[in-house]
Amino acid sequence: MGYIVFKRTSKISAAIFLQLTPFTSEVIVRHNASVIAESAMMFCLFFLIAISISYMYEVNSSVKKTILYMTLFVISCGMVLATKISMLPIMIIPFLLFRTLRERIFFVLGSLTVFFGLLVMMSPSISTLGKFIIQNVIKSGKYGSGEATFIDPGSASSRLIEIWTNFLFF
Repeated sequence: MGYIVFKRTSKISAAIFLQLTPFTSEVIVRHNASVIAESAMMFCLFFLIAISISYMYEVNSSVKKTILYMTLFVISCGMVLATKISMLPIMIIPFLLFRTLRERIFFVLGSLTVFFGLLVMMSPSISTLGKFIIQNVIKSGKYGSGEATFIDPGSASSRLIEIWTNFLFF
């Protein structure tokens, strides 16, 4: 990753910083050794940073290169999301780098496609998870049990009153 940054920016300090970033904390090194998902996510994040820097310093921007960068961004962001969904805010970086609405829409739809494709391949019980999520949305009981009502007006009004009286923080 550091090599790619150095080739694009000609700044050795940025390249060394990016290359040595994983080794800055002993806690990070120990944690990455025990959790495989974090190691895969770190690789994808550093790859995303290298692609971002390379894209920002691109001198001759052509349609083919833009499509190549979009594809690389889509794959890396989809992999990061499939590894850890809480990394969703990282998608703002490529989203802001692209100039046209068409590129941004392609990026978002492509990343979601890669995410769902990898999620289906990684999780053999994806249908059970999907059913659980749908039942939680549709049914009014705890953990997807109870009547099939989207919103129970009786409990919704009492909950709103409780929120406004007990938990008003703004």
